[in-house]
Amino acid sequence: NQKRAFYNEASNAQAREAEEIRRKRRAARRAQHAQPDNNPPRITTRQQREPQPLPLPAQSPTRVQLPPADQRVVIPARDPQKKRKRRSGSCFLRWLVISFLLLLFLVVATAATLTIGYVVIASDLPSVREIETKTSSFETVFIYDADGNELYSVTDPTTGNRTRVAFDQIDPDLINATIATEDSRFYTNFGFDPIAIGRAVSEVLLSGAFTRGDIAAAGGASTITQQLVRATLLSEDERGQQTVKRKIREIILSAELNRTLTRDYGEKEGRDKILELYLNEIYYGNRAYGIEAAAQTYFKKSAADLTLAEAALLAGLPQAPALWDPITAPEFAEGRQKEVLELMVAHGDVSKADAQAALNERLAYTIEPPISNIVHPHFTLGVLAELEATYGADTLYNSGFKVYTTLRPDIQQLAEDVIAEQRGNIEAAGANNAALVVIDPRSAEILALVGSLDYRDEAISGQVNMVRSPRQPGSTIKPFVYLAGMERGMTPATLFWDVPSQFPDGTNPPYQPKNYDNEFHGPMLLRTALANSYNIPAVKALEFVGVCNFISRAQAWGLGLHDEGCAEQGQPRNVGLALSLGGGEISPLQMASAYAMLANGGQPVQPVSIRSIINKDNAEIYAKPAQTDTDTVDISINGVSPDLAFLLDNILSDNNARIPEFGQNNLLHFAGRTVAAKTGTSGTDVFDVRDAWTIGFTPQFVTAIWVGNTDNQPLGEGASGYQIAAPIWNSFMSRLLDGREDLPFVPPSTVTTFEICADSGVQPNPNCEARKIEYFSREHLPLASDKHFLRSIDVDRWTLRIANQFCNDEDVIRVENFDLLVSGFDPTIQARYRAEVAKWLEGNGRWWADRYGLRLPLSQSNLLTNQACEAGTQRPIVQIEQPFQGETVQGFVQIGGQATAPGFAGYELQYGYGDNPSEWFRIGEYQTTPQPGGLLGILNTAELTQGGTITVRLIVYGADNPYTPNFVDRARKEDHVQLVVPQPTPVPTATPSATPQPTAEPTSTPTPASILPPTATPETDIPTATPTPVAVDTATPSA
Repeated sequence: NQKRAFYNEASNAQAREAEEIRRKRRAARRAQHAQPDNNPPRITTRQQREPQPLPLPAQSPTRVQLPPADQRVVIPARDPQKKRKRRSGSCFLRWLVISFLLLLFLVVATAATLTIGYVVIASDLPSVREIETKTSSFETVFIYDADGNELYSVTDPTTGNRTRVAFDQIDPDLINATIATEDSRFYTNFGFDPIAIGRAVSEVLLSGAFTRGDIAAAGGASTITQQLVRATLLSEDERGQQTVKRKIREIILSAELNRTLTRDYGEKEGRDKILELYLNEIYYGNRAYGIEAAAQTYFKKSAADLTLAEAALLAGLPQAPALWDPITAPEFAEGRQKEVLELMVAHGDVSKADAQAALNERLAYTIEPPISNIVHPHFTLGVLAELEATYGADTLYNSGFKVYTTLRPDIQQLAEDVIAEQRGNIEAAGANNAALVVIDPRSAEILALVGSLDYRDEAISGQVNMVRSPRQPGSTIKPFVYLAGMERGMTPATLFWDVPSQFPDGTNPPYQPKNYDNEFHGPMLLRTALANSYNIPAVKALEFVGVCNFISRAQAWGLGLHDEGCAEQGQPRNVGLALSLGGGEISPLQMASAYAMLANGGQPVQPVSIRSIINKDNAEIYAKPAQTDTDTVDISINGVSPDLAFLLDNILSDNNARIPEFGQNNLLHFAGRTVAAKTGTSGTDVFDVRDAWTIGFTPQFVTAIWVGNTDNQPLGEGASGYQIAAPIWNSFMSRLLDGREDLPFVPPSTVTTFEICADSGVQPNPNCEARKIEYFSREHLPLASDKHFLRSIDVDRWTLRIANQFCNDEDVIRVENFDLLVSGFDPTIQARYRAEVAKWLEGNGRWWADRYGLRLPLSQSNLLTNQACEAGTQRPIVQIEQPFQGETVQGFVQIGGQATAPGFAGYELQYGYGDNPSEWFRIGEYQTTPQPGGLLGILNTAELTQGGTITVRLIVYGADNPYTPNFVDRARKEDHVQLVVPQPTPVPTATPSATPQPTAEPTSTPTPASILPPTATPETDIPTATPTPVAVDTATPSA
């Protein structure tokens, strides 16, 4: 401000001086007009001159003497940029001041508004005595089936258990466990936790839930005080609201309650009072309200006498007592107990050793199954757990909701009747329990659910809902393994070899799976492999897909498979290729949901059990979304394309395809109906069977059956899903479908048909005898006809490679050859598959080799090379370079040239009389070393019996042709040259000598040779150096 004042004063002084000068100049101009003759030249603004003395007015008697130039006041030219800068600075300062005042006003107004709001809301806060009287208020919750019949009602607390206890009568471990789990900063916050609220708000904003209006997504921010306020001070309607207004009221009331009680009782004592009210109010499941009732209900002891293990289990229940019920869901309860103990360790309440000891403690529950008005208890309690997870236990049990479910009473009763009828067969097979669930794939509604043979039978842990309990699914997982393969290019006609195989499985190498019947069935197509549930092809399909890739897809389809290694390093740590045979654990409900996706044309199906919820004011606060809403789901992520879903539906409903293993009239087939089905059996072998499954579906219904022992003990020897579960499934489905319309699976427009070879799965060629029609996705069509086992092909006899433009100029033959077709893109895997197939064909697979005329061992068979000639492939060079054609020779004649070839076996020189000899004689010995250029042999004309024209030929031999197994059939190439030998001069002798004849022993005289190279020994199949000459007829040699 001082600086600004200084600059303003200086500016004003300059302005005054300038104004005085301008006044004097105006006076001078007036004088100039009065005396024009004395007017000096005008100084313009464009002229740059020294300041000139101003003329005096005419009436002035004296001249005004101006000060020296260095003492004059010079007015600087104005800089418009500087002027604008001064104005910008001034505007910014003014804007800053105005903004500050506005902000201050807003802060004050907001604070005033909040204060007034706080006072208004806090004025309605009841006293502590009123809070205590307001606790334990109930509104009955009713649950109905789809026809409106009552299934269950949670009524007045007189039908439950509650015993109030003082804070000092509660075990400290329970208190610490509750604080660590529900509100770790309970003793330091203000009744609400700003840190937790900030974290929850940021999660909502980052997840996009705020833009969807999903305030409920901000979970985990409620303190113990807030939960108590919500359960006692808010109305039943407001408790169920997920709005910002309700949250603000809840926070204000919590802050006021915390302030009031800490003021009345003291800082710690006031908070202890809040915790006492909370622990006596909350619901722990199984009609136990408050911690004392919970301790008595579950362990028959006081809340003061709980062990650390018991306290940790109870502290984890209030958020979802039905979901984590230790009686009906012991695995979930143990998992929740572990979470609580880990939180206590992190909070410093217990040591790791004490927490582990508590976790190892086996709890003995004293609770007895409630004998109440619950109808279909497993389904009903599942609905209750879902309601708790959505609305919270404190809100739910004070809501007065009327909950209408999807349960169809007629289908439910049929399911319970069938399970009861089959109990004798189930127990005879060594099992003590069974479960069944039915889903409508079009609406995703759970129509029936039977969680055990008998809910009230403690001997079999009947309270455990096996429909929601993870078990190994056995072969019922195979359709999804093949489905993942189809997404990567497999088709129903993909070829697999069901032969003894070893897999370098990372978890326990080598992995050597077997089929259930301990047999191997040779080559087969995917349709046959899946329909008959063979194991080796399924493992190969998973190897093709990749374990982690499959887990990722299975999770997208709702199957609860996981492996930490996949997420951390992209390689499985705990599971391997056995996953393809059901090595993971999945609940029957999840399996039914995944099969429902197939029945629903690939659209994902998330099972629902609630259709609508009506509050006590008869207003609908929830309605089940229409299944058509899933049309917006990206099926490439959560579902599967309609063409692939249809292909699986068609395979699983193809009774003819499953005949080899199941027979024509099997329990999975319904004459005149289209029904898809798959069985499954888990265990290591027929002596160690743990789970038996059958899952089947139509477009209207999906039914999953599980049979086993609740404690996972083995079933009877030889038990299987087909023997135990299939009869239950068949009995239920036959009655369920009776009188209903048959709905076939309709192929979408993205599916087409092709005629293929029935044994190889490729498009037919002349060697394909058995053919059939197969469905294909238009994106993945059958392989071309040249991929069949047997095919006619041109082969270069020199390289034994497929002939093409790089090798079709020599000895090419047309052969019928055999190819060991294998699947897989990895050359290493293909090589392993080929070796395993060859070993099987030479062993137990001889029957199949005989069928195709394969010679054993396969090293002597007409196995096809997959290699073709390429640029640079070596070609035979057979050329006589000297003497020249028609040259006259005599004496010892050196024959030079080249004799090389791929697969070179040897070469020889021969001669014969005339242009077209009928008999040939060898020149020298048979040579086994190639000659790239040089001397090939020497002809002695003195040994010839006649002169005139002779023909010399060079023959180069290649490898034996494996396609003609009964005789030696080598590749060969010749070159010829005609020479002239002078007639010999007769020499007189005592007795005329006979014409030289071929002899069996080699001599210095020429000997006739065979057109085919004779063999020295059977082992080498190479002509010897001393062959027996044989005269043969030959065709006219060509140059």
